[in-house]
Amino acid sequence: MNEKTEKIKKIRNLLLAGGCIITAIICRHLPANRESGWLAFFQLTRAYLYITLYCVWGISLQRRIVNRTARRCLCGIASLMVFWFVIRTLKYNVFYEPVLRRYSWYGYYVPLLAIPSLSVIAALKMRESENQKRRQWTGIFLVITVGVILLVMTNDLHQLVFRFPAEKPWTDDEYFYGPGFVLCVAWIAIGFLIMLGILIAKCRNPGKKKIWLPFVPLGLFFIWCIANIFRIPHLKIIAGDMAAACCLLIAALFESCIQCGLILVNNRYGELFQASRGINAQISDRNLNIRYTTGDGIELDKEEMKEALENPGYEKEGIRLNSIPINGGYAFWIEDIRQHRAAYESLYELREELRDRNQLLKLEYQKEKERKQAEEKNRLYDLMQKQTAEQFQQIAGYVDQLEQCTDHREYHRLLGKILIVGSYLKRRKNLTLSALEGKELKEEELIQSLRESCSNLVFCEIQGHYYIETGKETLPAQLVLRAYDFFEQIVELLLKQGGSFFYRLTELNGALRISVNLEGDCQTESLQEKYPLLHMEQEEEKE
Repeated sequence: MNEKTEKIKKIRNLLLAGGCIITAIICRHLPANRESGWLAFFQLTRAYLYITLYCVWGISLQRRIVNRTARRCLCGIASLMVFWFVIRTLKYNVFYEPVLRRYSWYGYYVPLLAIPSLSVIAALKMRESENQKRRQWTGIFLVITVGVILLVMTNDLHQLVFRFPAEKPWTDDEYFYGPGFVLCVAWIAIGFLIMLGILIAKCRNPGKKKIWLPFVPLGLFFIWCIANIFRIPHLKIIAGDMAAACCLLIAALFESCIQCGLILVNNRYGELFQASRGINAQISDRNLNIRYTTGDGIELDKEEMKEALENPGYEKEGIRLNSIPINGGYAFWIEDIRQHRAAYESLYELREELRDRNQLLKLEYQKEKERKQAEEKNRLYDLMQKQTAEQFQQIAGYVDQLEQCTDHREYHRLLGKILIVGSYLKRRKNLTLSALEGKELKEEELIQSLRESCSNLVFCEIQGHYYIETGKETLPAQLVLRAYDFFEQIVELLLKQGGSFFYRLTELNGALRISVNLEGDCQTESLQEKYPLLHMEQEEEKE
């Protein structure tokens, strides 16, 4: 829908609204007798035209206003105008009792006083997010409005708003204004002026074009109120209907605020849609007639649109046609997926290449892992070979002696020595491997190693005992290895010379100490050479 169509639609609406207003004015001035029934017909026609006009206006506000709270307030204002014409119709065409007609007249001031309050609330909510709250100001305006309305509706009790002659019936044909009426007029004027002030202050239009436009209907409204208060004779002929004059001027006030941009509305989206670039989209009605098209849009025929509706994501030569149902029709848009397909194919080839490369990297990693494992095994083997080279030499020597041994007892003694040294080699290897996994070893591992070594000493007629009490579950790995190596040195010393020993590992003054008691003719010079810090004492034999 182009700009020309929008202007035609706007002119059409203005002509329809103007036609209703002119027809209603003509019905008011047509001569007719009450007895003939034409007067009631013309009055009801006027009321019907105005009520229809403000109902349609309220529906248009519902569709146009952006802010939810402001939209509700403005729709409430349109509803108050409809209410105003309903009670006016009841006053002149249904009610004939003076009391009912007087209270219907009082009822005029319910919408007249409530509309400025709702106008201020709508202005406060304008251009605000839904989460922002101004309940304090809203409550103040509502309380004042209710108070002023109650002042008018209870006028029969105090006559502060309208005063009536004592000798005549209380009607709107003859009355005087009281101080309460001044309060009502002041509240109406203040409300509309505050509304305009808030809207102008919140206006984001730098130029603020046509900002004077709302002051024209507001000025005419104030002029009409002053003329009505002073009861200027010509006013009754030109605009004597209070409900019609006030509602038309108030509606013109809000429409002028909308036209100059003080009130945000949902309009001119067709122009925005048409000015959009970079997308190919169309909006159609339910009969698939194109209503809106973007600047880069490609017009589709109905067959293509039907195909898109039946098969969402319909593709043809690298072009994808999408559709979605919307309120009152359908939206269609075109996507050129040729570049996406080319990019996808390129990414697919890249993925295959990366997959092959990943397989090669896995094979290289596996080979590197096997090589590292072999190097680690060799390193451990070299380490074990270096640390236990002396014990291996001893076993080799014992084996040579076995081959030359002829004494049965000595033969079994050599086997026991091989068993003792071999047990040490096995346990020493286990401790070394466990030490590689962590910096500490459990105390129980040292105890098990000592237990196994001591259990084999009986084959060489050596008595060995041990006592471990460190108060700790784990010990430093190097300490455990050195303690077991020292134990083995004691055992090997006794293998050569015989005897017995008692091996202790305890904590003394916060430090771990090893002490050994040896019995027999033991030459400890070799121990002194290997362990320079070793302290030895010899006890004299007691007879």
